[in-house]
Amino acid sequence: MGTVIYIGYFRRFWIDFCRYHRYMRNDDFDQKHALEQKIIMKTLIFDFDGTIVIGSNEKYIQCFWQTVQKNNKSANKAHVYKNIIDNWGKDPKFILSKILDNQNETELERNFSIYRRCTDAPTFSNGIKLVPGGKKTLISLHEQGHKLAIASASRKQIITDFLNQFELVNLFSSIISSQDDITDPEKQKPNPYILHETIKKLNSNPKNTYYIGDAVTDIMAAKNAGVISVAVLTGHLNITTARQQNPDFIINSINDLPSVL
Repeated sequence: MGTVIYIGYFRRFWIDFCRYHRYMRNDDFDQKHALEQKIIMKTLIFDFDGTIVIGSNEKYIQCFWQTVQKNNKSANKAHVYKNIIDNWGKDPKFILSKILDNQNETELERNFSIYRRCTDAPTFSNGIKLVPGGKKTLISLHEQGHKLAIASASRKQIITDFLNQFELVNLFSSIISSQDDITDPEKQKPNPYILHETIKKLNSNPKNTYYIGDAVTDIMAAKNAGVISVAVLTGHLNITTARQQNPDFIINSINDLPSVL
């Protein structure tokens, strides 16, 4: 009789033990599955100037202003600046056509050469630097499995040269420059063409794609492309002008990007 009771207790213990551990295994599986469902790899498309690097926006504006000064010493700086910002993201020659009055094609080419000499000067890169903490953030995002890309108005050579300095160029699956790759000004930001091309190239879903930029035209391009817009405050936008554009997110810098993914 004692043996039967002992076996009965052992049998009950074994059944309860197995039920408990089966429950725990299923619970662990459910939690892991839920976590995997929650973590969806995103496509993160970055503007370059004022977003990944700081100091370059001011350099480009200075080159525009120097070009204007060679044509018109009495030019209104506020008016010129507004025209530059309103057309930011387009080809520099197009911007020059907006800020220089009554220029024929020959004169425009001459002034574009003046502008290009300024941006090609060895001293142009002085003062341009990576957003503080940006390297660590970009590496972390890449290691998490997110696709990184750049869609910018800057020339591709300038972008890749700078990224190579910090051993970051291999983090990016795509770099598209509107100066090098998009000749039609009508297809440049805020037109979404550059973002559509990046999404197509990476075979990404617009619903899981973010465009991170520092200018009004960046936010407009993101909205026009149907992707998630993220405004950073390391470039043209401040908190007031960023809110006026009503992006999906406003962050101080790319270092805050993980908090909105």
